[in-house]
Amino acid sequence: MALHNENTGHSVALSVSDASVWCYSCDSYITSPAIAKLTKRLGDIKFPEVDVIDAKPEGKSSPDENVSPSVFRALEDLTYAGLVAGLQDKKYQKIVFLTGAGISVAAGIPDLRTPGTGLYAKVAELGLPYPEAIFSLDFLKKDPSPFFKIANGFLTYKANPVKSHYFIKKVADEGMLLMNFTQNIDGLELDAGLPFEKLVQAHGHMRTARCCECSVSVPIAEFFEAVAQETPLYCTVCEVSEAERSVEQPRGIIKPDIVFFGENLPMSFLSNARKISEADLVFVMGTSLKVFPFAGLLDLIQPKVPIVLVNREDPGRIDRGRHPVIFLEGEIEENLAKLVDDVGWELDKPFQSGEKA
Repeated sequence: MALHNENTGHSVALSVSDASVWCYSCDSYITSPAIAKLTKRLGDIKFPEVDVIDAKPEGKSSPDENVSPSVFRALEDLTYAGLVAGLQDKKYQKIVFLTGAGISVAAGIPDLRTPGTGLYAKVAELGLPYPEAIFSLDFLKKDPSPFFKIANGFLTYKANPVKSHYFIKKVADEGMLLMNFTQNIDGLELDAGLPFEKLVQAHGHMRTARCCECSVSVPIAEFFEAVAQETPLYCTVCEVSEAERSVEQPRGIIKPDIVFFGENLPMSFLSNARKISEADLVFVMGTSLKVFPFAGLLDLIQPKVPIVLVNREDPGRIDRGRHPVIFLEGEIEENLAKLVDDVGWELDKPFQSGEKA
């Protein structure tokens, strides 16, 4: 895409990896209502296992028929004061969180897309054909070296939970959490004490590793040993067919159980996705809502259910004609600290920054 831009001057490109739109002229991702419809449609086509087109809860003939009153008790003119009061009074009993890399930035873990500091900006130095190639299964099989190089730092960073994670845990402790869907692989929600059954890691996790050919499980410690040496780890069990075998890649490559482009999302996501249609309040925190099918979860939220957007920027994907929205713009940790104080809660632990492994 970069070469095409140089040769033709066509600066806007649509990534078929994650349905995002990039402008080479302004060196940034771009969004608009029209682009949101385009990327949603591409996501629906590419990931048909999660149907977010005309989605309806099971047993419901339409979003407005036979729906529990708790789903529609949201006020059209929901205010910040109303949100605080609702949390204090436990008005909301089925809160859902949609979270992304932005909630872990305060822990020292870089996000993917922030120009200059995000992981995709760093991988540009490795000479990849496009930034997302670092998490492409096809590219990993062709040349695993860049992934193992960038993983030595990005995946070995030791971090502690921050306010975002403890806020989600507090909502669970108050008996108001239905589910936390996250794009993050760091597992800091679990480190904060969130019950395992309340977390869906849509893009996988770092607790286990396996061969991408035969799926044999490998201790995650072995993967990290290879990462520390920035040396690809190959499977010692599976046999690759003679036609596929080469001197450079004699066997399958070991990768952590994180979802690469080209892989299906875990069953935990597919089996729990429709739970969001039961939500009576949704927090969207630290995500650009650019990657499908995760971003398609928005379309499963019932009409009139309020959404609290806690982000540095508005991703432009939330339909304000369908949902009352409160946008807490700016630093996520600061906004959550104020919300916690206003509600009168105390979190389990104070803010702790990450430290290099």
